[in-house]
This record gives sequence, C-alpha cells and structure tokens, in this order.
Amino acid sequence: MKVNGVYYFRQRVPRDLVPQVQRRWIKETLGTKDPAIAKSRHAEAAAKYEAFWDHMRRHPAAIDHRETVAIAGEVYRDFLERNRDGARHMWAAHHWKWRHLILSVASRLIDAPKGFETLKGIDWDVMEQDAGESPRAVLKAAGIVVDDEMFKALLLRSSRAIVKGMEKIVREREGDYGPDPAADCFPKFVPPRDKEKRSASAEDVWAASAKTWSPATQKKYRHALDDFLAQLRSYGLKQIRGDWDLSMISAEHVQSWRDGLVLRLKGKATPRTLQREYLGSLKAIFASAVRGERLRENPAVGVFVKEAWGAKAQDMRGFYDEEAKTILGAALGDPSPRMSSHRAAQRWVPWLCAYTGARVYEITQVRGGDIVMRDGCWCIRITPDAGGQKMGQKR
Repeated sequence: MKVNGVYYFRQRVPRDLVPQVQRRWIKETLGTKDPAIAKSRHAEAAAKYEAFWDHMRRHPAAIDHRETVAIAGEVYRDFLERNRDGARHMWAAHHWKWRHLILSVASRLIDAPKGFETLKGIDWDVMEQDAGESPRAVLKAAGIVVDDEMFKALLLRSSRAIVKGMEKIVREREGDYGPDPAADCFPKFVPPRDKEKRSASAEDVWAASAKTWSPATQKKYRHALDDFLAQLRSYGLKQIRGDWDLSMISAEHVQSWRDGLVLRLKGKATPRTLQREYLGSLKAIFASAVRGERLRENPAVGVFVKEAWGAKAQDMRGFYDEEAKTILGAALGDPSPRMSSHRAAQRWVPWLCAYTGARVYEITQVRGGDIVMRDGCWCIRITPDAGGQKMGQKR
C-alpha cells in the first residue's frame, strides 16, 4: 500500500497469533517511493514475517516478574529518547498532563490483589496508545512470545514506566536535569534463548563444531549436512531468520532423509557409502551439538541403512595380483606427455603406497624433513602437521 507516495508492507496477522500480537494487521514502511525497490523490499519483509510467525508458534515463552520490570525499563528508556525534544513545547505539556492522569489511574490497578478479574474497567485502548508498541518491539527483538494475559501485565508495567518518563521530561522542561532515580529501579534486560551462545541453529552448530575437525572431515560432513538441510522444507519444516533450527529435527526427519538418499543415489553409491559418508556424518554433527549442549539428544541415533549391515561384515578385499601388476606396471612406464612436474609422483607414489600401506594423500604430502633415520632404518614420518591424516595420529 502507498501512504503519501511511500510504499508500506501490510499483512494480516495469522488468526491463531492475534491474541499474542494484540492486533489483526501489521504495517511497516518500506522506506521508498520507487516501485521496483519496494517490490524487492516487500519480498524481504514477507519472508521476515513468515519466519517470525513460525517462530512464535514454536517457541512460546514465559517471563517472570523481574523480566517484566526489565522490559518496562527498556520501554522507559525508549520513551525518553523519542519524546524528550517534542515535550518541551507548551501544547505537548498540556496534552501530557491529561495523558499522565489517565495512564496513572489505569496503571495503578496493577497491584490489584485479585489479578485480572478486577481489571475489567481498564481502558486498554489508552494503554495501547501510549505503551503498546514499545513492549512489542522489545519482545519481537528478543524472540519472546507471550500470551494475552501476560502481555496485559507487561502493558500495565510499561504504562507505569511511561508515567515515570512523563514526569522526568516535565522536570527537565522546568529546568531539573538532576540524577534520574527512576532509571536505577529497572534491572538490566537480558534477551533469552535466541541471544544465547548455545543456539541450535544449523550454522551456529556448524561454526562451533567445524573448528575441531580437519579440512577433509569438514568437507565430508558439510556435504552431508547441506544435503540434509535441502530436504527439510519438503518435510514441512520452515526456516527461522534464514536458518534451520536443529532442535526441531526428529528421528522421523532423519529416516525420511535416509529413505530419500537410497532412492536418489541408487546405482551411484553403495549402501555402505550411504551409511558411513552420509548418515555417519550427520550423526557426528548432531553428536557434537549434544556435547556442546546445543541439543538435548541426537535424532540420528538408531537410524541406519539396512543393506549396509550385511556389507559391513564383509572384509575389505585388497588388490588381486593382476590388478596390482597393472597399476605398478603403468607407474614404471613412460609418463604421459601432458604431465610435467608430476612425472616423479606418477612413478613413485604407487610404489610407496604398495610398500607402506599409506594412503595416496598421505604420501603426496610427505616433506623432505619427514624422511628420518630410526634405529638404523630410513623411515617415512606421516604426520597431520603436513596436511590431512586419518584420525589425526602420526606414525
């Protein structure tokens, strides 16, 4: 919609969330008169509110008395910041004298002993006009969802804070800029779970865990995680603020992913590869999140590819003699004319692997200083200091 030429985003609040939001419509400016820019910002606003509605449904919260007073303190400071200059005008002072009287009478009922049963006579429209938007902004920024009754308690407490703010501004208008005793009455507001370090969002979990893994392990695990996250939307899950909340993942989601893997990679990957490279990677990521107290339990535990169990019991075979002769014979042959600096590697890496049992990447990263004399024998020292190394153990 347009207001004075400026585009606004306007959306109906989902019916089940109206009691928490305390309104039927939300509206915010897109900050432009350009229709092309407005269209882009409209899409961003729509995505933001879709994530917010989803978050409200999945993360109901309760706030105690101290948190209610702390949020009222945020409202108090916000009110002072927004209204100090305008209140110095005479007309504003007369207006506020009347608002102060009405709001003081209404907010005094917060101490009613019988709770909200005695609040039927309160003019909630008055509360909404002077205090409704600020506490909502604080709750939204902190990711807190409260029910209707709890919001009314917060609205009453915020109204009292605004009354104090009015009195402070009137004193300043009369020349009193002394210390503000009201500001010291409010405890510091600390946003809850969404602002904590123990976030269960996929990227926060990955950032905390990946630093303990080698680059090769990170590559393998990330491939499995990205494949898993790409399927979540098809399971009915939604992102929150552009990321996935792993605390919402259940064993059923992992099982659905496994079943999809079997179908999508049929003929491209063996059951054992699916078990080790995909499910194993996902289990390791969830296990790390559990150890870091970001998740309560690992939803991938007990999920496996049935066909992999039979293959697991089979011994991994080595090369047949003819296969070994083919590989080592080719290494002794003339190198391809397209190869230049890697001719020595083509000749010696297969032979060194054959004699030592080391992996190709372990041999190719060996440095001159890794050739050492031990007990009269020349040895190759394979160490994670040189690059990738299975289990991070040198030998």
